[in-house]
Amino acid sequence: IGAVAPEQTPETFGEPTYHVDASRGLELYTLNEAFQDEDINAIFERTVTSPLIPAPHCRLAAAARAALLSGLVVYVQPTLDDSGVPTEETLTLRTDISSSAADLVVIIAKTGARLRIESVLSGTDHTAVFARTYIVVTEEDAKVTMTISGETGVFVQEEVIGLVGPHAVFRVLDLLESTTARRQAINTQLLGNEGFAEVEHAIISEGNQAIDIHAVILHRASDTVSRVFCRGVAAGNSRVVYQGSVRMQEGVRHTDGSEDGRFVSISPTARVDAIPALDIASKEVHSSHKLAITHVRPEDRFYAEGHGMSEQSALALMLEGHIGALPSFGEGLPESLLSRIERVTKHV
Repeated sequence: IGAVAPEQTPETFGEPTYHVDASRGLELYTLNEAFQDEDINAIFERTVTSPLIPAPHCRLAAAARAALLSGLVVYVQPTLDDSGVPTEETLTLRTDISSSAADLVVIIAKTGARLRIESVLSGTDHTAVFARTYIVVTEEDAKVTMTISGETGVFVQEEVIGLVGPHAVFRVLDLLESTTARRQAINTQLLGNEGFAEVEHAIISEGNQAIDIHAVILHRASDTVSRVFCRGVAAGNSRVVYQGSVRMQEGVRHTDGSEDGRFVSISPTARVDAIPALDIASKEVHSSHKLAITHVRPEDRFYAEGHGMSEQSALALMLEGHIGALPSFGEGLPESLLSRIERVTKHV
């Protein structure tokens, strides 16, 4: 959508500031260090030049990729504890944006490796643009779980590219809030038999925000499973465009892909366009999509209000249940989402 674009594309990009908290089993390299290490550089070059990497989906993403000024390479090898069970490595990557910047984060999980990564963005300059590309490679039997979070006033342009090997798992949970505008493209490819991919979005838009998200999962191998979930709340004069797409390549068999998108509009001036798509080029597969865009009705709050809750508290409780239906929130919503829900219900 036209509204989801920076007021002015930066002529040059700077470098963000990183704060890293990593477990001991991880190997972390800046781009300069990766270029200088012969082994890591060879892996890095094979990854970023792979024909499986999709073309940038807009001019800003292309400019950010071409800049290649800063970024990290995360190299994960399998480790076992004393009882022979695979150990999960952890990484918290905090990125501070003080001016327009672009970077590349490459994550390579070797055969049997386990990684849980949280990427947290922060920045307050509403005139700045931050463009990031994640490339995640999971080799056979590897598992990567990634959470993207943070609250920022910067225009955020993200690409997430996942290449999933046989018997591997790749999960993405998107919680990032941009108080201005945001564009995100997720492209996940299941390349090996019995691979699994899951993408979850929790979207809360307010004010005059514009959010454009496109999630694609491509089944290139048989016996693969994918899940796409989105739960959204639209308030104020915000505009949300969400596109979810499950694609199955010709010749694959016994694949299972589904997408489930549900949005609640709590403002008469908010707008949501949710567009599910299935592109199935093969037989002997299972695919489905569900989509709902609803408004809050008085009867939705009746039970809670009948038990003494205020209108605002009843609405907040309803929205908590709506967002909490995402699989990752089995133990409850994080504080960041609870505070956002409280904030948007105050202005209804």
